[in-house]
Amino acid sequence: MKMSSWIFLVISGLLIISGIFLCNYARDKAPSDAAIDGYTTSEDGQSFAELDYSEQRISNITLDLSDCNVEVRGGADEAKVELIGFKPNSYIGNVTNKTIKVSNQISIMDYFSLDGSGVSFAGVWRTRLSLTGDQEETEPTVIVYVPEDQAIKQYNLTFTNCNVSVVNISGKSEINLDATSSTVGLNKISASLLDLTCDDTELSVLNATADHVTCELGGGSTILRELVTQDIIFSGKEGTVNLIKADFAELEMKMTQCELSLETVYNQGSYVRKIEIEDGEVYLGSLLLGNEDESAEDAVAPGKITIKLEEGKVVTKYGERQLVVEEEEKPTTEEPSTSEPATGEATGEASAES
Repeated sequence: MKMSSWIFLVISGLLIISGIFLCNYARDKAPSDAAIDGYTTSEDGQSFAELDYSEQRISNITLDLSDCNVEVRGGADEAKVELIGFKPNSYIGNVTNKTIKVSNQISIMDYFSLDGSGVSFAGVWRTRLSLTGDQEETEPTVIVYVPEDQAIKQYNLTFTNCNVSVVNISGKSEINLDATSSTVGLNKISASLLDLTCDDTELSVLNATADHVTCELGGGSTILRELVTQDIIFSGKEGTVNLIKADFAELEMKMTQCELSLETVYNQGSYVRKIEIEDGEVYLGSLLLGNEDESAEDAVAPGKITIKLEEGKVVTKYGERQLVVEEEEKPTTEEPSTSEPATGEATGEASAES
């Protein structure tokens, strides 16, 4: 090897050693909460970064996260995203094309993205801490603050093994949720569409209003309480579904295995209920025509309901009475009865096939 090459290697080594020495010296001298390369490190060793989008008009929020806590807070005073406990270069957080994107699902191409949507370089100091493991991190947290004056058209939310809370979302946004092995709570939501895909997930939707609701389930439990919508469509392989104080015009369900409970359901005029479950159980609680101002004595059976179970049973409840819906009788040539059904008995059509 030439002498010039040896000299170059020695100089490079000295620069590296001196750089490490300076980093260690600066770390010892800097206060524990000092901001370095856009980050702040607290006394407990947690990193903190903030994405401010108050100067930009955004229309889409995209979250693709795993193994963390997530909060989306509508009606906030500030337009920002807080990222707590994330190691440098371990996530994407930016605003491009009127879209906020936050993700810790990073591929190698994200490091070479030319449109600014990839991983931002965190600086030598932060990269060194990340590589050497000097910075202890606990379960990371993402908090998205959404002011009311931000007209968000679409929320694209993808979570794996996350604990999620979405509250106070108003307007006519489309909310597209794809959750796997997570716990998700949607509370005080107003949207044009709730498109919910849940696999092995505990989902609760409370105090929500939406034009349309679709649910594709692959395990776990789904609770819809005080939901007002035009129609609900359920599909999927399996799951437990509870509709409590729900108000809708149409309900359709086609699932392989499901435990379905309808408790205190209100009907918006003409409506359709069509339920097809291969294996499971359907419980029909108080089914009311009209609105929730009607008293318990006004509880009546639905005008039209079709339930098909290959295996399982259907149980209905009208007031204090418990009725097991029998298998639908085969058509006969006899004249149909013109007598009116007794108060509180089923006036609709139900079948339980075995």
